[in-house]
Amino acid sequence: MLEIIPTKLIIDGGNVIKCSDKVIMTDKVFLENRKLQYSQKEVMEELERLFGNVVIIPWNIRDKWDFCGHSDGFLVYII
Repeated sequence: MLEIIPTKLIIDGGNVIKCSDKVIMTDKVFLENRKLQYSQKEVMEELERLFGNVVIIPWNIRDKWDFCGHSDGFLVYII
């Protein structure tokens, strides 16, 4: 059974790749949560509370080929 943990953060499901001991996301998560007045530090603290070890990779908002900013468009976790 999955555990549901409430949060006020905006977390786009396509931007979450769960690896064995970490979660990988693009830095789009900071942009989305800036609208809610969260600093990058606050977002990281909450992400670490939710997921544990979090790795943030850069995303270029001007990339015409990847307008979603999803980490699953960059990476695939292979077991």
